[in-house]
Amino acid sequence: MLFTTTSCWHKASEMSKKSKASRFVDYVDPTWSMPTEHGHSYCVVRPDPLRCLIWVNIPKNASSWIKQHTPGFFFNHHTQKFSENNETVYDIDVSTLNTALQNARYVVILRDPINRWITGLAQYLQGYDGDSSHPLHINNVDWDMIFDTVVFDGHTRPQCKFIKGIDHSKIIWLRCDHTLAKNYGTIMEQFTGTPFKITTSDQDPDNVFNITKKILPAQNIVNRINERLVGNPDYFHKLQSFYKKDYKLFNTVNFYQT
Repeated sequence: MLFTTTSCWHKASEMSKKSKASRFVDYVDPTWSMPTEHGHSYCVVRPDPLRCLIWVNIPKNASSWIKQHTPGFFFNHHTQKFSENNETVYDIDVSTLNTALQNARYVVILRDPINRWITGLAQYLQGYDGDSSHPLHINNVDWDMIFDTVVFDGHTRPQCKFIKGIDHSKIIWLRCDHTLAKNYGTIMEQFTGTPFKITTSDQDPDNVFNITKKILPAQNIVNRINERLVGNPDYFHKLQSFYKKDYKLFNTVNFYQT
């Protein structure tokens, strides 16, 4: 969700006149449903026997990397439908997949909630880096507003929102860390019966699958956010409270490990 500089300044002016409790409500609505929460995923279909494996897209959880390594079709796991374009291009006979889809397994990648939020916010703020006078430029940010709002787009929405309605017993849970490539590769090899090959380079052992932190000035923004969290424990506790459901999920699921 992008805003013009003029509208942002107008909103910023209005916000300064409002009480802290109502701050930013008109500027970014945390309850706004992002398109990425509407079931976006990839479905891998294999014959003989006919079966489906569905990867659920959660932004900032290695999603860009996964898209390059998933030989599947655009799919909506809420509606259980493929995109019309895929049905045309790949000649998918959806009528034959009903049973396979009902019995499909899901792959869900989870990430430490605050770690994900930091890089998600950095990506959002990076969009304003070119305008040093903008209220959301990193040098002008109202940090109280940031931690009162928390959610700015799909990259900072709770992870639980993206898997709503999915039977957890059908999910293969993967952790977004240095083991992801190996674990995801093993799952894909077992499902497809073909060797898994890494086709895009992202092999920084200290920063695997975290593209945002590798891009300057995004790295500088990440550092600034971390400084605020370290310097103000209240900010950290706000995030812990806001993402409590994500933390409960992250700390209780059994992550797949080869």
